[in-house]
Amino acid sequence: MHTNFFEKEENIKINEDSHIELINHNHTEELFLLVDKNREYLREWLPWLDFNKQVSDTKKFVQDSIENFQGNKSFQSVIIYKNQIAGCIGLHNIDWEKETTAIGYWIAKDFQGKGLTSKATQIVLNYAFNELKLKNIQIRCAVENKKSRAIPEKLGFSFLEIKEQSEWLYDHFVDHAIYEMKSNLN
Repeated sequence: MHTNFFEKEENIKINEDSHIELINHNHTEELFLLVDKNREYLREWLPWLDFNKQVSDTKKFVQDSIENFQGNKSFQSVIIYKNQIAGCIGLHNIDWEKETTAIGYWIAKDFQGKGLTSKATQIVLNYAFNELKLKNIQIRCAVENKKSRAIPEKLGFSFLEIKEQSEWLYDHFVDHAIYEMKSNLN
């Protein structure tokens, strides 16, 4: 069992205008509408858009996220900018035995260029190392997704490798650039 950072604070401040908060059922409709509005934009790099076509799909995602968090398997949070959901960030598939996980994130088109994703990623990274005591964090991005790759590069992750045909994206495979950061608390 890990310390729940989100129980200590209702939300975690990014800056004066933004914060991250653990995903909950109150986010369902707004999150669906944001995804729906950004469907074509997000589709370029995210493989799950065809599985999120109605509010009930988002409701299931939120419920699964809550259950995975309660089961110490992962966590998912929303990035809030000026009281609007701007995107999501979380830890996927926490491996407690190996003390590893991966950070995943996305941000809607209208919220690009505000530094929200890199600042939120730094907060999640600190949480993973300092609160969860994990030792190795990865970020995987499509090789051609330069905006996404800029995040781990900016935050000092080490480039690990290119994994060819790593993910099926609707009608083709994409290669992933894999970045990692190891805890200095060994």
